[in-house]
Formats: sequence, structure tokens, C-alpha cells
Amino acid sequence: MSPRELAILEQVQPPTVTRLIASLERADLVTRRVHPKDRRQLIIELTPSGTKLIAAATACTTTGSPPISPHSTDDERDVIAGAIPIINKIVSE
Repeated sequence: MSPRELAILEQVQPPTVTRLIASLERADLVTRRVHPKDRRQLIIELTPSGTKLIAAATACTTTGSPPISPHSTDDERDVIAGAIPIINKIVSE
């Protein structure tokens, strides 16, 4: 799914998705790599930390407790809070 398609799905502007992806990358939750057949496109992949976050988000939906450590910085909490709706949507598909 392209950032534009994701923006439409999430009902946000494409720059919002671009900023979110950049934040997730800075938080080491995703990596970007060039698409092997179309160098204009990027493939976004989960890192091991991102995979753990999805597992925590899945646990959150069943236990009701947030996957946010009390030791997280404000910036980390903001990234996680912004990512949770998208992660929950991915997990539920």
C-alpha cells in the first residue's frame, strides 16, 4: 500500500503519513528500502522492535493495558500513540 493509499484509508493527508513513517523509522520501528522493480517506491518493513510493538498492541486490545512503558520519553509516547490506530488496523486485517 502506498502512503497515499494509507492516507486515504486513515482519512488523513499524505504528508501526515509521511511524517508518521519518518517518526516510526526514527524510533526504530520500521525500515525503508527501495522497491526492487520501481526505484520510485519504497517498501516499509517492521523491525524487530516494531514487531514487538505490534505484539504489545495486540495484547493491549485483549487486556486493555497500553503498550507504553512508563520509562518512555514524551517523543516516544507520541510516536506510539500515533501509530497505535494504524497498527490495530493492520493487526485486525
